[in-house]
Amino acid sequence: ERVRHERGAVPLLSALRPGHRRHIAVLSCLAFASGFVTGPLNTFVFVYAENVLDLSAAVTAGLVVAAAPIGLGGLVAGRVLADRIGRRPTAAGGLVGICAAGFGAYTGSVPALVVGYLLGIMFGAAYATPAIALANELFPTAIRGAVAGWLVVAGVLGATSGLLLAGTVADSHDSFTAAMAYVCLPAALLAGLTVLVPETRDHDLEP
Repeated sequence: ERVRHERGAVPLLSALRPGHRRHIAVLSCLAFASGFVTGPLNTFVFVYAENVLDLSAAVTAGLVVAAAPIGLGGLVAGRVLADRIGRRPTAAGGLVGICAAGFGAYTGSVPALVVGYLLGIMFGAAYATPAIALANELFPTAIRGAVAGWLVVAGVLGATSGLLLAGTVADSHDSFTAAMAYVCLPAALLAGLTVLVPETRDHDLEP
């Protein structure tokens, strides 16, 4: 409590001072993009599987169980790649992978759903590792909590927007494939924003 009293609370807006604005803007766009595609990808999968492909609840439950080890593998792969080839290419590749897998999952067949959903989980986990590393390594300790808050807000806004858009398109076009195309393509294009932040592999954390 004494340390808190002497230093004071760090307001969220302190993360937006000029030296950090571009970095927080880029990472917020990436967080928005990942939520934009993973929101509908993970939320509509059970409705799509059971109501469109006529899969049983037991099969969809099996997908969820299978996703756990695959997600763990994605986390490990993301860590290894982020350390070997860099945070930026790993994050960009992970986000593009999520989008490709997400679109493929809704193309109309059971194998496509199974493979696409599980690959989406794997790529999502692989994306998370370098994305979190960038958020920590680009900013000093004093504002990392504030940065994390902004990224959570961006992710929630992205997921909400993606669900709204995908749901609207699915209703109007009577097609989940079209709905996922509307969210996956723009999210994949935003992966290119990683070039606008510096690579932090092998860099020490700022104090």
